[in-house]
Amino acid sequence: MSFSRVLHLVPVLAAAVALPAAEELVTVRDFSLRPAGNVTLANGTLSFHPKALLTAGYNSNVYSRENDVVGDQYGSIAAGVETRWAATDALTIAADLQFIGTAYADETNRNLSGGTGNLTADWKGEVARAGAKANYQRYDDPLVQTGERIKRENADGSLYLGWEGVDTKGQVSGGARSQRYLEDGENGFTADSRSNTGATGSARYAWVGGSNTELFGSVTAATYKYKDNTRLQDGTSVVPTVGIQTLLADRATLLVQGGVGIRTYSDEFATDYDDQQVTTPEANVALQMPFTELTSVTVRGYATSDNGLTSNAYRLLGGGAQGKFGLTDRFGLFASGDVVKITDTASAPGVDAQDRLTTIGSAGAQFEAVRGLAFRLKATQTNSTLKAGTGDDFKTTEVALDTAFAF
Repeated sequence: MSFSRVLHLVPVLAAAVALPAAEELVTVRDFSLRPAGNVTLANGTLSFHPKALLTAGYNSNVYSRENDVVGDQYGSIAAGVETRWAATDALTIAADLQFIGTAYADETNRNLSGGTGNLTADWKGEVARAGAKANYQRYDDPLVQTGERIKRENADGSLYLGWEGVDTKGQVSGGARSQRYLEDGENGFTADSRSNTGATGSARYAWVGGSNTELFGSVTAATYKYKDNTRLQDGTSVVPTVGIQTLLADRATLLVQGGVGIRTYSDEFATDYDDQQVTTPEANVALQMPFTELTSVTVRGYATSDNGLTSNAYRLLGGGAQGKFGLTDRFGLFASGDVVKITDTASAPGVDAQDRLTTIGSAGAQFEAVRGLAFRLKATQTNSTLKAGTGDDFKTTEVALDTAFAF
């Protein structure tokens, strides 16, 4: 699991600041802005939004080390297009494609040619729903367990069927996923020892009430089969949860979801680890409070688990807050903070389980020069302390200046 995925375990506000919520936004990487316009064809049923993002930045600790720290400047470009086609009154097809390239001044081995691709097809009848989606990502976000940047590709696809009635709605889905590592990592891990594939599935049933309230139950499942399972064990995960999402007062939205994660592996991670089956708490809590169209705060908390590197699985507990404050309709400030604790679910007899505490704070400002052209200055501080186990403590400061364009 990467830091970027951890920070989006529960719903958060869009990255754009100082923009009315009703505005149509285009997102390039994690930067959302109002487009200057759009290109339409086929009597307006087919639309395109070209977009681009230029970034100049500095990372004080490229390799997330405690000693022999290396800092470097980098430049990044993202370019892509969002498109939406209303094929019929009931069927909509959308795609979002981005190329992302990053180049370092000195540490050229960390240069990246990557990107993302998302394709969705949604059919909506009077009650019935159906659709498909496919996602691709080539990236090198830091791993939450070690801070290590490592190049990898994720791909997944699924089909869904469901309904949406007056009082109830539900959905079932099934698909497949793949995670392929593109380089060897620390502690002797080869790319093949981490690369894995599997199946995915989910089901959700909800009762719909007043004040936009939903009471729901859900279950998700996944399988993991490693290309080379000599170090990491094949396994399955099943996560049943129940929850409520409701509107508080006129603006605030509350989500509370909780359950249990059940992970089963083909064997213990190592002799006497006693982790062939692991049970962990699962929770998502989020309170979104838009005070005005320009100012809002989100408070969040989460608990989950994932496949580990030093035991079959690790538990993750975290919480944080994010806020934006619009000084005008074109200029605003933003800030966020998160605390994340991860702990291995097992260890060798007499040895403390690996335990890491990480804090992430960021702040900055965003300015829309004209519609379709915006700038953002953002600083992020990451402090990670290994309380038990093997690895490094590390601190990283990253400062980035972004220029975004969308038409």
